[in-house]
Amino acid sequence: MALIKSSVPGLSRGLKILRLLAEPMTVEDIVRRAGVPKSSGLRILDTLRGEGLVMRDPVTRLYQAASELTTNHALAHADLMPGDAEWMRSPGDWFRQFTRQSMPYVTTYGSRGDADVGVMWRLLPGGTGFDRLSFTVHGDHAEIMLIQGGSHIPTDGDICLIRRNLHDGLYGRMLSVVKGRDSNDTAINVIWNVDGNDGEDLKVVIMDALDEAWGFISVSRMTMRHS
Repeated sequence: MALIKSSVPGLSRGLKILRLLAEPMTVEDIVRRAGVPKSSGLRILDTLRGEGLVMRDPVTRLYQAASELTTNHALAHADLMPGDAEWMRSPGDWFRQFTRQSMPYVTTYGSRGDADVGVMWRLLPGGTGFDRLSFTVHGDHAEIMLIQGGSHIPTDGDICLIRRNLHDGLYGRMLSVVKGRDSNDTAINVIWNVDGNDGEDLKVVIMDALDEAWGFISVSRMTMRHS
């Protein structure tokens, strides 16, 4: 008996990609093996992720069928290092990385010390099942923000204006904001609930708009976990 061709090419492509993802794969491998353009492959992957059928490891950025990922112990947590390639950030050397008690940090105390200002932000990985974001802050008057929805945040221009617009909700709804204290010896441990965001993107922002004394902050590597 002759096989009947599907009259829904998009569905056929989606099923083909889903069958491929019994093992972790990069986008490049997926589109090559599925024989689809990259733009189409990304749209299909986004749809499959939205339906909970596919997940992406936020660390390795590999895609895999959700039923396989839920038993993958490597996804017990995901680490996000501020300032890495996933972050949009102001130009210049206004921040630097260092290690404190074996934990990697980023500080906005850059080449000009307290006078350095800038902003960095990134979208939090979606579709992973992680519902907590935790990190540690040392000093000072700069801020870390959790933003829901809204538009992309500019990373150059007037940093003080960008800060005001963030607080006014121009780039999304402010869910939480944390400041450090005037001490490098006082650690603030932060745990944010990043679940139940009504399907909207969540953004985490590190903002230093103060060019005076204590105008910097140090933020540890951030960890996303299941409750």
